[in-house]
Amino acid sequence: MVFRILVCGYDQITIIKITLQEKSPIPEFQFSFFIIELLLSYFKYNITLGFCSSCGKEVNPDDSFCTACGKPLREPMKSNIEHLGTWNNRPTGITILGILEIISGVVFSAAAIIAGAVAGVGHMIPMMGGVMAALGGIFAAIFVIFAIISFLIAGALFSGKRWGRTIVIIFSIIGLVLAVGSLGSGNVSGITPFVLHGIILYYMWRPHVMVYFNK
Repeated sequence: MVFRILVCGYDQITIIKITLQEKSPIPEFQFSFFIIELLLSYFKYNITLGFCSSCGKEVNPDDSFCTACGKPLREPMKSNIEHLGTWNNRPTGITILGILEIISGVVFSAAAIIAGAVAGVGHMIPMMGGVMAALGGIFAAIFVIFAIISFLIAGALFSGKRWGRTIVIIFSIIGLVLAVGSLGSGNVSGITPFVLHGIILYYMWRPHVMVYFNK
């Protein structure tokens, strides 16, 4: 018999394959306890265990008699547990940050379109049209770069790339420094970005977030 068991934890999902080769089946009422015992006691990678073919209790494959029921172990039932893979769940905060990056990318893309339109209109204005066109083109290029960066960061956050976390940490530190400078100059509005970047920076060092990016 082959069983695939899905084990869900707080920050990860693990799939284990249990393969049983037996001479006599485990009693149906004992099967669930048998599986639970396997999971609780032997949650390891690629191990082989011995079990009594009469009562299903764990035995030493070298033993001659079962220590639980006393019956002879002519050929103990074997069980092989194989770790198939582990997938880390994406933390909710990372999903939110990724969505915000996508929104930023859309906003920058719209700004690039507007700047490009301004550049196009500038060519039709006789006076100062060249300056307007040049500025519009420059801003359009800048907004396009920002949009690409935002989409790349969003993709890194959604896929758990380490550099995505690094970029967010760098941007948060820069935001904190700018917010401190703003507060130092007497601008009270700087407290909002200070708190937001502080929360993001703290969140990026949470254990389950670090596990997600180190998978």
